[in-house]
Amino acid sequence: MFNLNDFWHSQFYHFAGTHMVAEIVYEAAYRTLSDSHPVLALLNRLTPQLFSYRQAALATLINKGGYVDNLFAYTGAAAAVTTTILYNEMGAGNFQANYFLRNLENRGLLNSSFGPELKSFPFYEDASAIHTSITKFVSTFVDSYYPTTTSFESDNELQSWISEAIPAQILDFPTSMTRQTLIEIITHIAFLGSAAHQTLNTNDVAEAMAVLPFHPVSLYAPPPTSKGVTDLIPFLPGVAASIGQISRRDACADAAGD
Repeated sequence: MFNLNDFWHSQFYHFAGTHMVAEIVYEAAYRTLSDSHPVLALLNRLTPQLFSYRQAALATLINKGGYVDNLFAYTGAAAAVTTTILYNEMGAGNFQANYFLRNLENRGLLNSSFGPELKSFPFYEDASAIHTSITKFVSTFVDSYYPTTTSFESDNELQSWISEAIPAQILDFPTSMTRQTLIEIITHIAFLGSAAHQTLNTNDVAEAMAVLPFHPVSLYAPPPTSKGVTDLIPFLPGVAASIGQISRRDACADAAGD
């Protein structure tokens, strides 16, 4: 049951916390930065096929009679509601608050003033190496195009990006633009599209979370009301549902390989 609930939460948090955040920030940039702008060129590279994923989800994942309706414990409509609540009310849509280190600190997982220090934190250990590399690359990129404060401040298109983002109500987006702010924005978008996304979806689904029989996406018998259950088969999906889950897992494995 824990695995089932964890799978539901992680999959629709991944939509809210990575896809939806990247989409709205990119759209504001696309509306204000010219096609030849170096920042837009980098964002294009970091967000390939960004909007197509939403259309695919609407058409095949959360649609009536789609993958979620057929295989999950809840409906596709419930998945859409869950995603919206996570984005608007549960912190998934907050841009600056979810910067890599800030997010871990806000959750008490890093530099915490209470509780014992974590003896092992594999996600932080692996992701911090990726995040550090992204930050170094983006810093070099920004400093190369904007060697001085004057050259940066004279770029009206970047300032317009901020002006576009405010009325678009991008949650917790910076309200002013400096070189450091730009580095943080691009770094966060790059991290969301790589380590953050693959941890919640794709790689995780392919290698662990969607692997049967340990992680069914739904139970096929009522939850036990007492201890001593020895036969787990009734709770597991049948042939058709298993094939459906495996095929989706294989699609994630292919995407992870790409």
